[in-house]
Amino acid sequence: MKTLLNNSHRVARLLGLLPPLMLMGLLLFAREIRSARRPVLPASTTVLLVCHGEKAPVGTSGTPLAPAGQVRAQALADLLSQRGVAAVFTPPVPSCRATVAPLAQSIHLTPLVYNATQPSAVASRITQQYAGKTVVVVGEPATLLPLVDALGVPRPVSSVAETDHDLLLEVRLPADGFPMVLTRRYGASE
Repeated sequence: MKTLLNNSHRVARLLGLLPPLMLMGLLLFAREIRSARRPVLPASTTVLLVCHGEKAPVGTSGTPLAPAGQVRAQALADLLSQRGVAAVFTPPVPSCRATVAPLAQSIHLTPLVYNATQPSAVASRITQQYAGKTVVVVGEPATLLPLVDALGVPRPVSSVAETDHDLLLEVRLPADGFPMVLTRRYGASE
């Protein structure tokens, strides 16, 4: 404090403008402003929507996914395991559960089952319980765009085909600002 006061006297003498105590007050005020924390803005909620992997032929025993679907499920896990996923949602459809299983296992989460015929309910659950976090929702092609609608963002594509197994829609819902959707592809091309 004594050093600060001595320095303020020198600066005041040099400037000849401000009395030493007034200058010291300004210096202390400036130090407080520099050390003040800036407010933390709320994070965006990110919803990653994916189609199930390629299905095994009807009547095949064992896994509900074809070998290409199993590779795609692992590609999804590799792609998203470091994204800080807070929850994984799947309908009670075997191909959807099998698609998300490697990811859920790698991040130590139990998939949450949702009713794909009620997109507003899952959208509400995500925005209320997982605000500011990242969630993954796997579904059948016909159920993804109604969920985009329920999240309140414009559809990035007009339709999702049964063969769009590599589609990943990244929906970003900022706390303030405009929501957006990024269309991506993952895994091997079909």
